[in-house]
Amino acid sequence: MAEDDRERIVALDRKRRGLRAELRGDVAEARHDLHPRTIMGRWTARKKAQVAEIADGTTRAAKKNAPVIGLAAGAILLFAARRPIFELYSRLRDKARHSKDEMI
Repeated sequence: MAEDDRERIVALDRKRRGLRAELRGDVAEARHDLHPRTIMGRWTARKKAQVAEIADGTTRAAKKNAPVIGLAAGAILLFAARRPIFELYSRLRDKARHSKDEMI
């Protein structure tokens, strides 16, 4: 009977050590998962994925609407360059007028 108790105690001790080792592993994993660097890394990866998804959607939309975007860009460019264009036109017109006056 003493031998039975001894084997039972050894088995329980072995089981306790195994559970304790498992608990240590779980605690270490929890510490790793809850570490600020790990949390920041997961957050950064999630945000990078979101940015990549948005960029992909934007690229697809830009390719789909390329003619409209081109026309808008051209209109903006002409609007921004209107003063230099009108000044150039005025100078050319004045130059033509002066050359016509000299001929007469």
